[in-house]
Amino acid sequence: MDKFDKYLPVIKKYEPAYKFSWQISTEIIEKQLENSPYWLDIGARNNNRLRVHPQAKFAVGLDPEAEGEVYTDRTNTFCRGSVYELPFKSGQFDFITSRFVFEHLEHPRKALQRISEALKPGSLALIETTNKNNPLIVIARIIPFSIKKKIIKHLFKDNPSGTYKTFYALNTPAAIKHFNFKDTGLKLENYYIINDIICESKILFTFSFGLYKLLRRFGFENLFGNLIIVLRKV
Repeated sequence: MDKFDKYLPVIKKYEPAYKFSWQISTEIIEKQLENSPYWLDIGARNNNRLRVHPQAKFAVGLDPEAEGEVYTDRTNTFCRGSVYELPFKSGQFDFITSRFVFEHLEHPRKALQRISEALKPGSLALIETTNKNNPLIVIARIIPFSIKKKIIKHLFKDNPSGTYKTFYALNTPAAIKHFNFKDTGLKLENYYIINDIICESKILFTFSFGLYKLLRRFGFENLFGNLIIVLRKV
């Protein structure tokens, strides 16, 4: 049995309305892909997100590096590059996503300006990132980077975002509320604060589920670990 399938019934029993951040983002992505748009996924790694969402008329994944075999086919491709210097024409995409990239950006305003330039007017950008005020992230920031990288690689099978240098320049609910998106050519349409429960092991599940319930009980939802930002090109 997959670890996620093992722990999901427990979550649904005690928190029937709970949704993981990936469930919320998937709903947004599926809706945007209904009209088969041109889609850019920033921070694509091996293009797995394009693999599981094949509805786009054309999709390209962008990342400064790729791990393992990169998925491409007739309508999906991969580009090695930086969000600060997107190698595309202005107004080329109907939809742009970015998953766990912005916590690693020292200059998020510049990145958002490039994203805005690549979008068609009225199109959507979906930014998924972390909340630096989350207790687990606060602890992780205290641990020296070299040690943290080894710990995370030991706990997780993949290579999550915590193994890269972070700046957290746009990574709290307050920062999102007060950020001047207007001068990037985008407007804030919505944002979500979600605490993802970790299903990698019994210890991580018990701790993360307990932390979620504790934060929720005392009204500290602003400390939930993940942020989803929905932006519209003006």
